[in-house]
Amino acid sequence: MARLSMEAQARAMEDTARTLFRSELGPAIQQAAIPWQRLTELAQDSLRPWNRWLTHLATAVLASALSWALAAWLWLR
Repeated sequence: MARLSMEAQARAMEDTARTLFRSELGPAIQQAAIPWQRLTELAQDSLRPWNRWLTHLATAVLASALSWALAAWLWLR
């Protein structure tokens, strides 16, 4: 009977600890994680600064190549 009582008490303490963690510590940890998430987003954006210019660069290279090809074709003709 004593062993069953101790096991029941241990289960009750575990449930209480889980509830306490979820209700009080969980939101505090999430609140502390928000600045870190923003910082990682900024770091990821700064790792790829040329992504915005990649389309412009490809357009310029293609236009230049077509211009050179047209000039060479006209010169050889």
